[in-house]
Amino acid sequence: MVLSMYKDAKVIGTDLSPIQPRWVPPNVEFFVDDAEADWTFKPEFDCIHVRGMAGSIRDWPRLIKQAYNALRPGGYLEVIEIPRFDLMSDDGTYNDRTALWRYYGLVNKASEMAGRSLSLECDFPKIFKEAGFEEYHVTIKSLPMGTWPADKKMKELGQWIAAVYASLPARSLPPLINAGVGPVLVSKRTALAFSPESWGWNWRRQRSCLPTVHRRSRNGLYMHTSISEFLPHRLLLAWKC
Repeated sequence: MVLSMYKDAKVIGTDLSPIQPRWVPPNVEFFVDDAEADWTFKPEFDCIHVRGMAGSIRDWPRLIKQAYNALRPGGYLEVIEIPRFDLMSDDGTYNDRTALWRYYGLVNKASEMAGRSLSLECDFPKIFKEAGFEEYHVTIKSLPMGTWPADKKMKELGQWIAAVYASLPARSLPPLINAGVGPVLVSKRTALAFSPESWGWNWRRQRSCLPTVHRRSRNGLYMHTSISEFLPHRLLLAWKC
């Protein structure tokens, strides 16, 4: 969309792995790079976009400061992240009796134990100000997961969100594997590791949710569900004067 509107723009993307497609416009480049390492970019960007990095970044103030330094005067930083890796519901259908509830609690605890929390409860306005940004704006929007909304637009949006979260197993396996030391069968092909000593809570009941959530995600069953859940998203914009 951006490239079709601004054909003279140059876009640079970075990732830890060379997984990017080859069929990209000529003004797009991808580099294998670590966003947590020292940035080598000069103040050359009009816009820097960060999305879906929760669980990947240990030091968010350092990342924001490096983004500030790489922006030209008048450029802006856009960050789209979920405030907390969890769902919500207004009608109580998402509760501690559901496998999803226990699943999110399990993955959040594992990510915190690994030092890379999937929940970003840090004070971003303070981080922006300390980085040098003088203007910033924070917006939180609740997006549905699944086709439960009656509104046509929200129903379609929920369908897309549910499709994205069909990758829940891929996102959750790394922190879960790093958090324990004993085999737990998730599926015929996947075994995880847990230790009751390292978790210190009702880990047997918590871990029982994994096969259910992974199976339902793989089969697309969270697309159409009786649970009226939504996922808060936080949009942060900061301008360099």
